[in-house]
Amino acid sequence: MSVLWLLSAPAVVAGVHRMDVLDRERHPIHLSWRGSWYWPWPLNEIALANLDVAKAILRLPGGIAPAVFEVRASQKGELGRVIYANPVTLASGP
Repeated sequence: MSVLWLLSAPAVVAGVHRMDVLDRERHPIHLSWRGSWYWPWPLNEIALANLDVAKAILRLPGGIAPAVFEVRASQKGELGRVIYANPVTLASGP
């Protein structure tokens, strides 16, 4: 993790909080402890997907076959959909 990220993220959060410009659907802070169970999964999936892509690229005869597909999300709110979509877009597969 970059040191710049560690310094800038709290500053942005503090500035947004001070300006009171958060949208109507705020992050439910009382549920944040559940992230300790959630975040290891997408981080692991991102690492595995990146390794798969690197292996596919390094295979000599045409290792990549791009495809687009639709994934239905069960989340109802905007925040839930964003949290679900971020790892999906980060973890590109071969």
